[in-house]
Amino acid sequence: MNIKDALEYMYKCAEEAGSDQFDILAGESNDNSVQAYNGKVKETEISSSQGIGIRLFKDGKPGYSFTRKLSEEAIKCCVTDAADLSTYSSPVDYKLPEPSKLNEIDLELWNDDLQNLTTDQFLKLSFELENKAKSSHKLVENVLSAGVGKSSSSFYLYNSEGIKYNSKRNSVMAGVSLVAKKGQIKKTGGKYKSTRNFSEINSDELTERASTKAIELLDAKPIKAGSYPVLFDYYMAPTLLRSLLPALNAEAVQKGQSKFAGKVNSKIASSCLTMINDPFIVGLPGSGLIDSEGVATEKFNVIENGILKTFLYNLESAQKDGVKPTGTGKRSYMGKAGSGFHNLIVPLGSRSKEQILADLDECLVVTKFEGSGIRSAVSGEISVGCQGFLYSKGELVHPVDRITISGNYFDLINKIVEFSDQYSDSLSSTKISDMLIESMNISC
Repeated sequence: MNIKDALEYMYKCAEEAGSDQFDILAGESNDNSVQAYNGKVKETEISSSQGIGIRLFKDGKPGYSFTRKLSEEAIKCCVTDAADLSTYSSPVDYKLPEPSKLNEIDLELWNDDLQNLTTDQFLKLSFELENKAKSSHKLVENVLSAGVGKSSSSFYLYNSEGIKYNSKRNSVMAGVSLVAKKGQIKKTGGKYKSTRNFSEINSDELTERASTKAIELLDAKPIKAGSYPVLFDYYMAPTLLRSLLPALNAEAVQKGQSKFAGKVNSKIASSCLTMINDPFIVGLPGSGLIDSEGVATEKFNVIENGILKTFLYNLESAQKDGVKPTGTGKRSYMGKAGSGFHNLIVPLGSRSKEQILADLDECLVVTKFEGSGIRSAVSGEISVGCQGFLYSKGELVHPVDRITISGNYFDLINKIVEFSDQYSDSLSSTKISDMLIESMNISC
């Protein structure tokens, strides 16, 4: 049976199982991609997946089960398993949401035209990317990959209180990665673009940026160990600030795993840091009208001018703290609910990156991390290798590599000085511009 028939059949089985309440999640996804290498097709991939899962409550106790088989037998078994497993869990005291008035906005997460793109079109663009990358500069030694692909997914949520909701989204991606060589030194560079408009993919722009990223680091060298102002560019700043997210999850606070416990309405960061959960930004992949538990989404500040305003709550964590859920429940058909941002937005600053750098005697601009570097999400310790550029009064001194930056990101967020006035052009649910930190320790 198809996914919609499976939803209706599981709904019927859940009602017959004598449950107090239940919700059903289902999803399906499709991916189609190709990669070129040395003028030949290196890899083609066409994949699809689907599944359905239920959270069923009996005597207030939740039980979870899922299946990837959409047959009557598998669905019956799934509902029976959830009912049986509920007897082993502890009772919870929250009600699943009823239908509510949702924000009337077209989030533009789907483009019909993308579904008509063919493998031949992807192959043509992949070869074009590879050929242009090879000829982009005399120092380009090798093209590691050149690929194009599209993906689509659908999300369904039905519950016993009358919610029947579904959404879908798709996108297309193209990218190239290459190696540049000068003497015995080699550096890699890559550029990728994800969009919902195939015509926006410019092979010249992608290959030029990939080769520039590699070539500009060929003369890199370490800098003297010490304390420097550090500017993380608009690709690296999101990576760094996302490390904070576990500490903003109410469930982590309740388990004693967050440094921010007991600090709501207290200052935890620099006054220039505001972090917004915004589910209504047209086109961004994190946008949505309800969360995965059926709670209507809202735009709100999690951190405002350095002050912690709220944690992110799902139904269960909200019930434990006696507060309203924040519409940030995150759950797939395969498991229990967590919580997380829809789109994480840090407002833009008023000055360009160039203007910021012009005011600094010295500044390290970080453009690439080497490895994870977060030693503990609880303690916040950071030690990560990186590459980038040393600037003085806005002028490039030289590219930098073989250095390590260290510190603690709970301290670091209090040292944020400024954000630039430009986001990256990536199709991402995290939008954070270039971020200047007052000082960080650098070692070689």
